[in-house]
Amino acid sequence: MARHKVHHTQPPVRHRGSTRHRRRYAQHFLEPAWIKKVVNVIRPLKSDCFLEIGPGRGALTWELAKTGATVLAVEIDRELSALLTRNSGPLVVVRTGDVLSLDLTSIALESIRLSKTQSTTLRIVGNLPYNVSAPILLRIFRVYDDGAPVRDAVVMLQQEMAERLIASHGNRNYGPLAIARSLRADAQLLFSLPPGAFRPSPSVTSAIVSLNFRKPPVSPKNILLFNNMVRHLFTQRRKQSTNALSGFAFRFGIPAFEVFRRAKIDGDRRPSELSVTELISLAEAIESLR
Repeated sequence: MARHKVHHTQPPVRHRGSTRHRRRYAQHFLEPAWIKKVVNVIRPLKSDCFLEIGPGRGALTWELAKTGATVLAVEIDRELSALLTRNSGPLVVVRTGDVLSLDLTSIALESIRLSKTQSTTLRIVGNLPYNVSAPILLRIFRVYDDGAPVRDAVVMLQQEMAERLIASHGNRNYGPLAIARSLRADAQLLFSLPPGAFRPSPSVTSAIVSLNFRKPPVSPKNILLFNNMVRHLFTQRRKQSTNALSGFAFRFGIPAFEVFRRAKIDGDRRPSELSVTELISLAEAIESLR
């Protein structure tokens, strides 16, 4: 898929205002009426502290700051970052860089320290580049795993990615991303945005998804083994689960059928039919048999 990043913007809609429309980032700017819809679902409060990923020209940034909330915005485009910095007030701090290269946990904790309201929780908002949205989501999950007090996130994604993120077992979109999410947050697709919501119009439909972070009822004891097992299973998602797991179990000298017997799970089902709890049970069975 060609790189496609969507940014929020303010009227009048122009390719870049005082800056060039750079092909490198392929920005598409959100129309003002749709910005209002995004703000309405975020429901910013004066007491909030936001970490914003991909602020663009800052239309959403300023709407959040208008409420009295503190915003730390991370923008990869140096020209836009400089523009945001020139226009930012005491409630907005801008960092230039790629979120996949920066220490996002440190930045998240910094945003809380900079909060003018002494907020004890962090809210993340993001307009995620389509071709790297999954890695960015995993980085957000890591921020939560590292102990940053992330309360929720509202992110804009390509519709297809949004459906992968919110999927539950039994759904054709269910896979490693949905499993990683379900260990950390409840998800809801709030609304979709047609190509006409942007200027210039992209070739895909977008969606706004909310993530509400919480502790899972059960967690893998060995998260590395669990993640590796899940990735292996879903590279062969059309097979029966026993057959899909066989190569991974063989690494430990264990027959796959024995893993399913120990976990008391029907291995004739496909990987996409296994719940997160069942996947954790399989990982625990491997751990006990190795």
